[in-house]
Amino acid sequence: MEKLTSKVKRHWKSLLLFNLILVGAVIGKVTISPKTWDAKAQLILPNTSGNLDADLGTLGSLKNSGVNFSSSMDPLLAQESILISNPVLKQVLDSDPEKELFSSVSGYKKFFEVLLAENSNTFNLNVTASSPELARQRTANWIKAYQERLNQLRQADNQSRQQFQTNQKQIEEAKENLAKAERELADFEQNSRLISSEEQVKGMVKVVGDLTSLQEQAKAKAQANQKQIAAISQRLGLTPDEAIRSLSLGENKDYQFLRNKLVEIESTLNGLQANFTNEDPRIQSLLLEREELKHQLQQYVDNAGEEVQIDSTVSNDGQGRASLIQQLVLLESEAEASQKQAEQLESQIEQINVKLESIPQNRSQLSKLKRQKDIAEGVYQGLIAQVQQAGINSFDTYPNVQVIDPPEADSQPSSHNSQLIILGSLLTSFVGSTALLLLLENSDPLLDAKDLHSSNFPFVVCIPKFKNSDFTLNLPHYAEVEFEKLASAIASQTKITNPTLGSKLLSAAEELESTQLELISIDSPPKQSHRLLITSAETGEGKTSATIGIGQALANLGHRVLMVDADYHKAELSRHFNYNPEIQSNFKHPVHVEANLDLLVTQSPEAGKTIALVSQGQFDGRLRAAELSGNYDYVLVDTSPVSVTSEAVIMTSMISDILFVVRPGISKRNSVNSSLDQLTQNKSRILGLVVNGVKKNTEQYSYSTYSTRSNYLLTSEAEAT
Repeated sequence: MEKLTSKVKRHWKSLLLFNLILVGAVIGKVTISPKTWDAKAQLILPNTSGNLDADLGTLGSLKNSGVNFSSSMDPLLAQESILISNPVLKQVLDSDPEKELFSSVSGYKKFFEVLLAENSNTFNLNVTASSPELARQRTANWIKAYQERLNQLRQADNQSRQQFQTNQKQIEEAKENLAKAERELADFEQNSRLISSEEQVKGMVKVVGDLTSLQEQAKAKAQANQKQIAAISQRLGLTPDEAIRSLSLGENKDYQFLRNKLVEIESTLNGLQANFTNEDPRIQSLLLEREELKHQLQQYVDNAGEEVQIDSTVSNDGQGRASLIQQLVLLESEAEASQKQAEQLESQIEQINVKLESIPQNRSQLSKLKRQKDIAEGVYQGLIAQVQQAGINSFDTYPNVQVIDPPEADSQPSSHNSQLIILGSLLTSFVGSTALLLLLENSDPLLDAKDLHSSNFPFVVCIPKFKNSDFTLNLPHYAEVEFEKLASAIASQTKITNPTLGSKLLSAAEELESTQLELISIDSPPKQSHRLLITSAETGEGKTSATIGIGQALANLGHRVLMVDADYHKAELSRHFNYNPEIQSNFKHPVHVEANLDLLVTQSPEAGKTIALVSQGQFDGRLRAAELSGNYDYVLVDTSPVSVTSEAVIMTSMISDILFVVRPGISKRNSVNSSLDQLTQNKSRILGLVVNGVKKNTEQYSYSTYSTRSNYLLTSEAEAT
């Protein structure tokens, strides 16, 4: 519940804006929407009587018991169409007291509704108006106009029946339409050949399957031939084209003659060179002749190759490489034939698929022609039946509708119910506020206890919240005790002791054991450090309050403590002790606050020179001078938040020990994690975690780490003040 309260406090502006918009919408709905009343009436459609029994095909039938319509012709739907027709409502509008409010019948029509009863010949009328009397009057006028319109239609129908009885031309036209529809149906059945479409589809699907199987076989054979071609080509070291050209060259008689002659010359030349030198005329003549033969052979090779590789050693001897090339040519022909067969089968399959795709369309067209034929036949048979029953009213298309319940208006308005609107708005407010709160919280969540479990801190101390605004005076005992515990933990981590503190440290240690709080130390003890940087992720988390409380607690334990205000933007530590850096800018030396506790007031740097003041060594030099002047045991540096400015991260190069302050209900998860990551990346040592503003007597905010040197535990639950 406390966490929920803190989240609501955090996002109260967004929640308030959402609910104000919702309240405004509800008020506008209640006040602006006009009140309306409904009037109702019930009518019944009686059965008609007649002595005609005729079959009209798909259009229905005419029987003695009355009109029996097919499923596509409902008499109640016909009455509904008449009720909401423009002539009927125009007559009602002409007599309406508020007719000047409506520019057309279409805008007036929305106040009239017909409700058909299921499995019954009754139907209900519902009329809306600005008063119950007007609603009742409109309903009565509507029924009156409807009955008058029925009389008009009934008279027109009687006149048309008389014309049908004497007009033989319409019968002839209906007969011609029927014959035309029958011819179109027969022609389409003959052209489309849809004798048994299901059997045709099955047969065509089977043919497609068989052709597909043959196609796959042809493709497989072509692929097998291609593999054999590739194997022979690899064995020959030639592509199929190169092999064929090489064989063609080998079959050239002139080329073979020149080759044989070259062999003879080579043989003769070798014999002469064994006995004579190359200067011998006979050898010179043979060399020239050999070069000429080589040139002619190369021309044959070039002409046969056409810029492709040629094997000039191939000869048409029916064996060896020539045999392989002949086999290669045969396989290539078979592969080409198989591929063409597969393409032809693919074309046949596509043609059959086109026919299969056209079957649904043909079915649709066939059904359409059958319906047209049935309608033409029904019209023709109906006309014949009417002519045969001359002088008899076969059926009453527009029966005399009876009023069962006369118009009656409700006493309560039907437009809106204020109680339901308010109840719905409350529900909408609750659901919408919850959804908005979850959305805002997920986008920027608050710090939770489990968020710190993944980080190892040497110790965690919780500082309770207290109502005393000036905590340097009359500090509550329970808060003073927690600050003393924190001071003892810092002293233990930094290994700075004071012989005069024996009784106080022993008392603090006994109190730690009695409250079952455990102080965690890191595995390898850090080097003694007098400087301690106190910072937080964002503003408002209480780092300045923690600095003052720790400083007083260390001073009470007998240590000499210097508090340094290094927040150049707000200087809250200096302002707390009534020092204004903007007015009093000449604080070069620490000022005394109380026993063992001094304050180094912050400088007021020039605009834009804050980072330079820290990075160029001026801050470190001022800090060293203050340390030397006061012989302090601890120097507590209160700096600006890590996520707001960059000074705190730069100072970690001078002050490696960090005391990090968080405040549940204020600290944000992403900001805290990002700040801790920045400090860790700068090789800073997070000496401890201060959970500020803890509400007492609540579920504990627990966190623990373990060490080989000590066995203390500090646990608590943090709540926002």
